[in-house]
Amino acid sequence: MPLAPPVLLAGLVDIFNNPFNSEAEAAQAWANAFKKYMTPLAIPPPTNPQRHALAAKAMQAALVGMSAPGAGVVTLQKGFTVYAATVALNSAPISVPPPAPLILPAFPPTSDPVSVASAITTAVSTWIITGTFTIPPAPPIPWA
Repeated sequence: MPLAPPVLLAGLVDIFNNPFNSEAEAAQAWANAFKKYMTPLAIPPPTNPQRHALAAKAMQAALVGMSAPGAGVVTLQKGFTVYAATVALNSAPISVPPPAPLILPAFPPTSDPVSVASAITTAVSTWIITGTFTIPPAPPIPWA
């Protein structure tokens, strides 16, 4: 099944609309939202059927410190990147994560969580499909 940006958008809107009691709780919400978006990604063969669960745990760990002043966007970029790298590692040797770094837009505090969630969804969705998988002798196929 293809990746569905509306799934990620809905998860991010939920994150922005619900306050969290701790950074760990927020990190888990971000990782769960991205996992829900990424799980339909079919990278054959399933070399590790737990790759998305492992990737979500890795993303959650990478998001430690995201509540520190000025760390939000950079830490989120790292979290998404760690998730993609973990999926690729657990789908080796046929999968390659996105080669370029993820660049998220700066998002100032706003009363419109949908616009921020939409900007992040667009950036992440555009970036993630640059990851590829290959089953030789076929050419690389985008993560889409």
